Amino acid sequence: MKGKSVFRLFYWLLLIVAPSVAFLSYLSNRNSYPDLVNDGVADIQQYDLNGDHIIHLRGTFTFFQHKLLTPNEVLSQRSTGLPMSVPSFWSESDIMTRYGYGTYHTRIVMRNAPEYLGLYYDGVFTCASMFIDGKLVSTVGQVDSDPKNCIPDVESALVMFEPESDTIDLVIQVANYDFRSGGVNGEILLGESRKLNFLLSFRMILKGFLLGGLIIIALFQLGNALLPRSSYIYFIFAAICAILAVRVLILKGSPLYLLYDFSYIFKLRVEYMTLFLGVPMISAIMHGFFPKDYRKGFVFVFAGFGIVFSLVQFLLSPANNSWLIPPFQVITLIQGVLITFYLFVVVLNKRPDAYVFLIGWVMVLFGLVHDILETSGVLDNGIQLTPYLMFLFIFVQANILARRSSMAFVQVEELSARLNFVNQNLEKMVAERTHRIEKQNSELEKQSRKIDKQNRELQKTVDSRNLVLTVIGHDLRGPIGNISEMIDLLLSADIDGETQQQILSAIRQSATSSFTLLENLMYWGRAQSGKISYNPDLYSVREIAGEALNLLESAAKEKNITLENFIPPDQMAWCDFSHVNLIIRNLVNNSIKFTDSGGHIIVSSRVRNNPQNKQKYLEVLVRDDGIGIPPEKLEMIFSSEKVETTWGTNNEKGSGIGLPLVKEFVSINKGQIYARSKVGEFTTFFFTLPVKQ
Repeated sequence: MKGKSVFRLFYWLLLIVAPSVAFLSYLSNRNSYPDLVNDGVADIQQYDLNGDHIIHLRGTFTFFQHKLLTPNEVLSQRSTGLPMSVPSFWSESDIMTRYGYGTYHTRIVMRNAPEYLGLYYDGVFTCASMFIDGKLVSTVGQVDSDPKNCIPDVESALVMFEPESDTIDLVIQVANYDFRSGGVNGEILLGESRKLNFLLSFRMILKGFLLGGLIIIALFQLGNALLPRSSYIYFIFAAICAILAVRVLILKGSPLYLLYDFSYIFKLRVEYMTLFLGVPMISAIMHGFFPKDYRKGFVFVFAGFGIVFSLVQFLLSPANNSWLIPPFQVITLIQGVLITFYLFVVVLNKRPDAYVFLIGWVMVLFGLVHDILETSGVLDNGIQLTPYLMFLFIFVQANILARRSSMAFVQVEELSARLNFVNQNLEKMVAERTHRIEKQNSELEKQSRKIDKQNRELQKTVDSRNLVLTVIGHDLRGPIGNISEMIDLLLSADIDGETQQQILSAIRQSATSSFTLLENLMYWGRAQSGKISYNPDLYSVREIAGEALNLLESAAKEKNITLENFIPPDQMAWCDFSHVNLIIRNLVNNSIKFTDSGGHIIVSSRVRNNPQNKQKYLEVLVRDDGIGIPPEKLEMIFSSEKVETTWGTNNEKGSGIGLPLVKEFVSINKGQIYARSKVGEFTTFFFTLPVKQ
């Protein structure tokens, strides 16, 4: 049994991990090249096209809106073109309407170009003509400025050619009157002809494998459906496999197009019909597996939507047909949320095969959401996942059905197992005893780890307490003692006004230092005990910095240091006001301490983009022209494990907890902090803040 469990676990992990690894590997290969086209020029000299490189041409092409230019006209009018992102729809730009025509151009600069090159492109909506070095090499449909003469098609195209030099001028004329938005929203691949042809052949084989698998499963389930006393779910499986097979056959890049190419309208209507009829069948499968939990009414509702959309699309023109997709995507998401909710109910009710169905459905739901975002232009992964994940889902559910069909045989095995249990009862008792002992040992190990964790936390608390006592005993006693001695001097001595002002200034500096140290100790203690309150809102960072600099103005004047606030008034951040005030005060106070007389301290900010999630954030900089930080200490300045007392340029004493405290508060405010420095020249602290909730 254990071996079967391991095999079953390996089986399910393979079904989940294999497509995940394949998808991530595909994304890694696709995204390994940056946006190589910039301002209409693709400089790919660093890539060896004679090797295994397949270049993804994407970026900013030169675009001439409402013009169908010849290659010579493009070269003569190149300076008048506008930037247009590829891949993208026209509706995503500000320079082009959804319908119309235009010309794309890019110049490709290579090094040691192969003897034969291949160029593949797809996803051109809805017709295109391609020119390479002034020669017409490919057409998809028929491009014309007059809608009546324009013939739509969205098939992919592969061009093999001999490059005349290491520089290629690529011109693509595009027109659209038959889809909800025109543009080049697919991929453009460039590579050595054999390597590129091999890649496309592999894709074709993969689709052929998918098609063959769907047909085999459909025939197998149809055979089961024709058996006596069979469930209607076999008919549903056969139908959905047949619909998916037709969809794979009709989509671009299908093996069927090697034999026959259908018209654009036929492909569009069949593609949409398979979508409208196939998606609601998932509800039918859900009801077939879990009839007590998932209501039959849902099946009729979503099937009704599918039938209505299928009929309506035959009444509309191709241009209007594409507008049916967004509302149907909303219906698909509603169905997905509903099925997900009831699957959790099924799992809670402990229905057979609930977890397996849930895992398969999560894969399909991920594919549906991915493909919706892909067709909407939000994502640019260049692949439709739903057919492949639906195939895996159907394959898994077919296995479940096969297993349920063999339950009679399993029951016989269970009777045999009960007889063996009587004969092997003693061995089972020993095994159970051993299991209990192992379980007790496991619990003892868990308790031991828990005690070790508590000991580490207790030691951390003791270390924090010792640090506070050390700072109070050594760092706080000095400033307070100085204040007491200078007050005695003021009261007992007959001193002139200038000396009196100097003493008062020294008292103020010591008092400010003591207040800052006490405030840092208070926040340090709260941070170590996890009791810091966090009340964020949208605040002006310039206002926060201004309040902090006002408090430090007198300390800066004592050293003749100039404080400057260069943060723009309109820059806002989502943060806790008091936290960011403390952060800036500590950083500026630190800069004052380690900057010589006559120095400058500048607080500035800038808005930046996160390259991973494409979201904006605010970066605040505190820069001084002080003594700098040695490289060996730069990595440790934010560490709270080893706190050291430091001395400023005027022998100002620091506790060493300011910068670790700053890092704690930056983290609480969802930011990061780091520093750059050069000894004897400058130190700059950078910390980030979110610009919105």
